[in-house]
Amino acid sequence: MPVGSPTGILLLKVSMDFPSLATLQEQLPTFPCDVTDLPASLQQYAEHYGLSQLAQHYCATFELGGCDIAGMQINLCHFVPSATPLGTLLVVTGYTDHIGLFGKVYELALQHSLQVYVFDLPGHGLSSGERAGIDDFATYQSVLRAIVREYCLPAAGPLFAVGQSTGGGILLDALLHDTELAAAFSRVSALAPLLYPRRFFQIRCLYTLLSPFLKKVQRAFRSVSHDEGFNCFLQQDALQPETLSVSWIGALIRWTAMMEQSAPSDFPLQLLQGTDDTTVDAGTNMKAYRRLFPESQLHWIEGARHHMVNEADVWWQPISEHIGRYWQEGLQKYYEGVDSLSEVPIMRPH
Repeated sequence: MPVGSPTGILLLKVSMDFPSLATLQEQLPTFPCDVTDLPASLQQYAEHYGLSQLAQHYCATFELGGCDIAGMQINLCHFVPSATPLGTLLVVTGYTDHIGLFGKVYELALQHSLQVYVFDLPGHGLSSGERAGIDDFATYQSVLRAIVREYCLPAAGPLFAVGQSTGGGILLDALLHDTELAAAFSRVSALAPLLYPRRFFQIRCLYTLLSPFLKKVQRAFRSVSHDEGFNCFLQQDALQPETLSVSWIGALIRWTAMMEQSAPSDFPLQLLQGTDDTTVDAGTNMKAYRRLFPESQLHWIEGARHHMVNEADVWWQPISEHIGRYWQEGLQKYYEGVDSLSEVPIMRPH
């Protein structure tokens, strides 16, 4: 069982008396704050999601805190491996997700001696903003750009990124429309990246009819992984929004129209998509993203569902192996000619 997996450490604590979101946001210190200096409520948060346990096993440094970006407080987390970091991984989470749900990715990165930065999207996790809402997807780009400039670019070694669902879409938007960010990243893995959700035509019609009258819609939880422990945890997760903002749907519709008109990029993107994804329109999305990124690698994961970063081991193994090999290629290319790093080992998940 991975150290940071929600299905091991975390399910033991599902019934704990979890601090309120308001308390966690109010007590969130300014980034960076070492985990040992966090208020008790934030230490409880870090333990609840397995972040402290992950850090104890792999890290020399684990810090988090709030950053003032675009008039919002954005929760940022930083893991530094015990070994000398060979590069940096930036993780961009999905819609309704947050930092606490991506332990498998952090563990994989730390096993490859990558330091990790990950942030809660506006309106998600401990970040401020309308819960599960956004006026314009351009706000996501502003936050991404600020974090890359301030924290990722000054770090030594290559910069990699992993994005799940909406996080993948945010990264691909940056690669297509922001030359600075496209040049900053050497490897980007997009897992089930958002472009068109399932039933997009129906969603668009309902939005046109109902958006003048509705601000929020009730959320329906569905099975997004073969790991039923994770599905159960997600439904009980205190940081999951119970309603979805109609503003986000409108922003998605406008963003999709903009992405459709984008010029192609030759970035060597990695796309991973499950064949049993019922959240996004996988076939249409992969066709569109292959057109926009003709040099991309596409890996279909047979049977995998939408939340690929929290799939059961049978599906997570090929996902993690594809990502690990892709990082390996990036590290070898970056350190080519440096004798001590000419062969960086591929490390397997536990």
